[in-house]
Amino acid sequence: MNESQLINNNKEVNKTEEKKIIKLIILFTGVIDRPVPSSEHFQKEMFLLSKSIPIIAELIPFNKDKKGPYSYMLKEFLNEPYNHILRISIHKIKRQEITITGSIDNTHYAYKLTEEGKEYYRYFMNEGIKKSGEKFLYMLALMKSIRDIYEKLTREELMYLIYETYPDYISDSEIYEELKKRKKVLLDRILAKGLITEERYKELLQR
Repeated sequence: MNESQLINNNKEVNKTEEKKIIKLIILFTGVIDRPVPSSEHFQKEMFLLSKSIPIIAELIPFNKDKKGPYSYMLKEFLNEPYNHILRISIHKIKRQEITITGSIDNTHYAYKLTEEGKEYYRYFMNEGIKKSGEKFLYMLALMKSIRDIYEKLTREELMYLIYETYPDYISDSEIYEELKKRKKVLLDRILAKGLITEERYKELLQR
């Protein structure tokens, strides 16, 4: 694979940064052999990853938004992929989810790798191991751990937990107050899925 295949002129980021972001997106999507459940999961899980890996925070900035921590750059890369590699590597699947109120939400997409995307994943993985060894394997392990943990949650459960964990992102939210009204149900579900302790459950319930 030629390095130039990974580069596309973009006004937002330089070519080197663009290549790194494309790698991160494909590695993150492919580290577990199942789709990332929604754009909210993609956004929030990448945000969590950026808290542990500084280079990701530098490449993909997150801001306060109406739905919590949000990267418009990541949205641009995912939703309307201008880069050929992402267009052929990421497949969006429309899916339904039952909300906390019992209504059906079918307005969002899951993300998975195409067969071409899996080839790029293997290429980037082999390249990363050769160049960075243990450091790269640590990043992959962290990606897998974050996906394994937080993809147990629905979008509402995930966003509520993110708000409570990172309260600085509440101020611009348009959904936090609505989620908070249903916090008992949300916290019961999050506790049942093993993502918080009984102590943390009681603490959040009393807020």
